[in-house]
Amino acid sequence: MYSYGLLLSQPIEQSCVRIAIERNMLVAEQFIKSLIRKYGKHNISTDGGT
Repeated sequence: MYSYGLLLSQPIEQSCVRIAIERNMLVAEQFIKSLIRKYGKHNISTDGGT
């Protein structure tokens, strides 16, 4: 069988994954900033776990 799909080399594929992760982080950061603008900053507490 012949395959006509796009074949990506390893470095290009890793770059695409890295770009997708960075974009997701920016989207998450913008979402959190919008929540802060809408509701303000609030103190949170944790159990100290990492």
